[in-house]
Amino acid sequence: MYKVAALLLLLASSGYGLNDVSDKIMTKLHHFNLCSACWGEEYADEYIRNIYEASAKCYKSPSAMPMADSVLGFPATLISGYEDVDANDIAEFGNSQLTMVNNFTCVMKHLGFLTEAGEINSDLFAHTEEIELIDLDTENRFASGSRAGADPVFVKKLYKEIAECNDLAENWPTKSLEKSPFLKKFGKMAVYFNCIKKVERQSCAKYLIYNDLLRHGVKIDATGLNDKYDAAAMAVRVLERVGSEEEKHIDEYFWGDLEA
Repeated sequence: MYKVAALLLLLASSGYGLNDVSDKIMTKLHHFNLCSACWGEEYADEYIRNIYEASAKCYKSPSAMPMADSVLGFPATLISGYEDVDANDIAEFGNSQLTMVNNFTCVMKHLGFLTEAGEINSDLFAHTEEIELIDLDTENRFASGSRAGADPVFVKKLYKEIAECNDLAENWPTKSLEKSPFLKKFGKMAVYFNCIKKVERQSCAKYLIYNDLLRHGVKIDATGLNDKYDAAAMAVRVLERVGSEEEKHIDEYFWGDLEA
């Protein structure tokens, strides 16, 4: 028993028990590689550069935003009778929350996701059935070769679903956002941005899945589904389901998350 305990302690203190690359950084790498595989590394690099440049500008001079109880949704007397917290601590927390939203809003304006008035820029991903690639990518940066933008089906799908994110945010039940002035002011914006992030990542993943299945000779029938990409995503779920426990174990070892 002592030897087992000593071995476990040794493993925990060795490189085996350490994650030199944090889960957060690993997730960022996965998302960067997904973006690169979908749109090309040149576009992914430019996208990251634009985000960091906007972040630097906004950190130095963020957009103006009122710092008031009416926006925070809670009073300076939120907590009482607890000696380690006073009105200054509450005000500092509230201001930190507004500062984060303030900087986020500023960055989104620089990237064109929000208008100067702070409204969702629905024109950025305006969708029509007549949409053409040349209108979306005049410099032909990601509409050539094996990139996702080279497929009109993919581009129209992406823009259509992002436009639906705007519809989702605009029609989000108002009652659920009336829990606080903060949610009332920023709730729909949060719904929209979470939606478009999910749409982009899901769409790129489906694009890669579809092409991977094709390379391995798997034929996809999209009958009854929106398109070949949704069909590919469904096909993979079926393939996962029918795999044996032994196959799933091997797959999890090579492609699953790292264990601590």
